[in-house]
Amino acid sequence: MLLIWDLHITSRYKDKILAELQSFVEAYPDEKNIIFLGDYVYHFSYDRNALMSLYHFFLELFKAGKHVYILAGNHDRLGNNFVFEEAKKAFEVMLNVKWEMINTQHVGQIKFITEPMLTEIEGEKIFFFPYFIDMENAKLEMWNEKSRTVNRSTLPVIQTLIDSLNKNEKLSWIANQILLDMVEKEKNLTVIHHHYINNTKFPGQKSIFHYKDVALDEAFLDMPDIKMISGHLHQAFAHKNYLCTGSVRSTSSLETNQMKYLRTYSNPAKAWQAAQMEAHELNINPYITLEETGVIDESVLLNQIENVREANRKNLSDSTTRKIKFMNKKNINLNSLYLSLKVDNIDYEHIEKFVDEDLRMKIKDIKLKKNIQDIEDIRENFETSGKNLSESFADRKQILKEYLQSKYPNDFQKYEETLHEMKLL
Repeated sequence: MLLIWDLHITSRYKDKILAELQSFVEAYPDEKNIIFLGDYVYHFSYDRNALMSLYHFFLELFKAGKHVYILAGNHDRLGNNFVFEEAKKAFEVMLNVKWEMINTQHVGQIKFITEPMLTEIEGEKIFFFPYFIDMENAKLEMWNEKSRTVNRSTLPVIQTLIDSLNKNEKLSWIANQILLDMVEKEKNLTVIHHHYINNTKFPGQKSIFHYKDVALDEAFLDMPDIKMISGHLHQAFAHKNYLCTGSVRSTSSLETNQMKYLRTYSNPAKAWQAAQMEAHELNINPYITLEETGVIDESVLLNQIENVREANRKNLSDSTTRKIKFMNKKNINLNSLYLSLKVDNIDYEHIEKFVDEDLRMKIKDIKLKKNIQDIEDIRENFETSGKNLSESFADRKQILKEYLQSKYPNDFQKYEETLHEMKLL
């Protein structure tokens, strides 16, 4: 199997993304099953032309005899519709034409997965668990009736979620109930999903998510009969039975010092054996953030990138259910690299004090950032003052607002207006 995740495709990066995907598929001509793990667009930059180019790539895979599984992610909504709704209908119409009209001898299949689906691929039972596209049509009444008869001793939190008045916690109940039913029914199951995990700090991650964010219970991480795979969180990591594959590109400068990968996946011969994976590094639009340490030249930068690479690989080392082999170590294309430097004093007029001139000519962009209080210090300050920052990622707006009010009381109104314009508040 080939695993491809969180593309967030736009016209700006369309050509690079599709070229990388094409190269990856061609490197494994015998791999018939290709799984896309969701988030084909980005809420803030929906691009119809880029999306249709991606659909044409799906069709090329189909014509080449590949079996393509396209899981719906949380970003993949236009109103209540799946972003590929039109393409899905067009493909269904195409299936009704005579096969001889399709110019290929080996026709594959395309499955757009917007509802939970159990299938078998390469001898492995796989439960595809997409993010619900139509939240209001999540069959609440059906699950409410069923929840009264299902034994939930494995997951007692379900009753708390049922009784909650919070909409997202209700949705968390539905998601957890569906997955629990499937896990109790099937053994040795691989779950390919697009959800958060509740109250768990994963390797390399700064945020902790909760039921208010629509999350699966952390108890699933300790269930020996399942393996979990997801994109969704953009930095790759492994933890217990869970592999987060990350994204193929950075969607903002917040995703700094993250290496991106594409992966192969081979089913283990025995249920107790670890799955085999090969990770191929991507460098579509890397963001690198460094501390000010004198003038940075190319050799210093490349050395720091190697440290970033090793830190990212370490995040993927905590797994007993998968063995990951890193296949290549690409030279970073400096022309596509965004460099941020944390400095004590921002001085663009004398940027030569920070970055060597030859390096400045090669890099895509350089930003100087004021070296301010680390986010972990902010977290600690809030927790010691009685505010629990980890209550829910959904509460982040109020936390940010209170922090800005306390840190910049004189300028708060100006910052608040700007953040409202950016839809961050």
